[in-house]
Amino acid sequence: MKNKYPAVPTYSLVLFLFFSNSYALTNFSGSVKSRFERGEEVNPYLFADYPNNLSERNFFELYISSELNTTDIPFGGRLRLGLRLFEFQPSSVERRMQGLEYQRRLDKIYSQLNIGKWEIWLGDVYETYGRGLALNLMENQDLYFDSGVRGGKINYNGGGWRVKTIAGESREGYLVNREQLAAVNLENRSVKGMKLGLSNVYQRGVSLEERFTPGAYFQIQRWGFTLFGEYAQTRDNKFDELLGDGTYLNLNWGLMGAAVNLEYKYYKFGFDAFNGDSLVENPFRTPPVVQREITTHLMSEHPHLPLTTDQVGFNAEISYSPWYWLFLTSSYSRASSHEGGNLFPSLKEEYKPFWEWFTEGELYPSDKTIVKFAFGMNEEARPFYWRKKTGTLADITYYLSPFHSLTIGGENMLVKDEIYDAEFQEWKISMTLAKASVVSVNFLYQWTTEELDDEDKEWPGGEIAFTLNSSNRLTMFFGRERGGLKCTSGVCRPVQPFEGLRITLQSAF
Repeated sequence: MKNKYPAVPTYSLVLFLFFSNSYALTNFSGSVKSRFERGEEVNPYLFADYPNNLSERNFFELYISSELNTTDIPFGGRLRLGLRLFEFQPSSVERRMQGLEYQRRLDKIYSQLNIGKWEIWLGDVYETYGRGLALNLMENQDLYFDSGVRGGKINYNGGGWRVKTIAGESREGYLVNREQLAAVNLENRSVKGMKLGLSNVYQRGVSLEERFTPGAYFQIQRWGFTLFGEYAQTRDNKFDELLGDGTYLNLNWGLMGAAVNLEYKYYKFGFDAFNGDSLVENPFRTPPVVQREITTHLMSEHPHLPLTTDQVGFNAEISYSPWYWLFLTSSYSRASSHEGGNLFPSLKEEYKPFWEWFTEGELYPSDKTIVKFAFGMNEEARPFYWRKKTGTLADITYYLSPFHSLTIGGENMLVKDEIYDAEFQEWKISMTLAKASVVSVNFLYQWTTEELDDEDKEWPGGEIAFTLNSSNRLTMFFGRERGGLKCTSGVCRPVQPFEGLRITLQSAF
């Protein structure tokens, strides 16, 4: 991918920070996030068994953000100016696998002006309509994913009505194409506890035909219940052909220490000719995944991948605290591709079924001890893959003093591979010693009985995190990490097995 925006020399950043800090009208703030990795990683293009498939990993990323806020202006109520500088050096494997390139550029620049009931943005902007079925522009630095657009947006909020408009062009990147986008959202909140929204999104891509995404959503809050529903379509450039649609429903309720959350999805947005059957059918909308994304560490390493092109499913979760010393949460989810017009997920193998049950809790036997426990099971079948997993987890934290704690934890996962008629186990143990708000030292060891050719069967590691002061935190990891998929909100990227040193610095000023 080509860097469309010009590079920014490092000295420009230094000058900006100096002058902004010296002459800010009201308030200046900023942050620095830097990550450095040096070691080796598995290179799938070497076509060799471990350790002959290792190649050198040199990785560096740097985000420097600054923001100026002031209310001392002759008109309006608030003015905010911000920019972010970005330097990025991906590893050679990431360059080939994910199309990443070395970059040094002015990554983000934006201005926000509030005048009465109006809000005006120029520059790099993000927006979400409803729960994201029609539009959800977001950034996740961990996944190298950024679907924001460079352009502008205007919002109006008053009299029970809220209007949002946005227009701009996306930057080509990981899972994101360069597209022109314009959208409008109209929402009414004139009735207490209720809202109704209508929206429409227009897209025109470099390699895609024009398309529209109209949508509608509602929310009702009554007697401790909250009911939310959203529906969106994909239509061609003439607006007369339905290419796909999706529905999402959510009901939650809480009373007397208990909470219930029910979700349902019916996604059939269709096949995207440009992306193919990819993990992200349209990066400018990321609907709810309707499943629990975080379970035990071992079970989450190779997650179920939700697809908006063809999937129906539900998730039910209940949380309850029967006594002050016990808190429990249990969830059950199912999903599959559509079996004709069936509104519920199928368990037939040809429809790529997935189900999962997971329960976790916290126990407080004394004011110095916290016990965490979890148990989960899932099963998934898709082409050339059919596995059943059972996982358990237990963590015990003991407070040696009001500021010092020791945590010891362990996990186990039993995996049955139905295709190859095989069975193996995975284990993880860890120990963390921490002084609150100052430092923590963590040791972990993970291993598997599975026969692996592309990576090692053991993953030892150690991490130390320093909180230098209220504004600076330094983390150092040394050891070996397992590969797999890293996912958030249905967006995933592959992570290669890594062994070496990682240093992360986060600062605020």
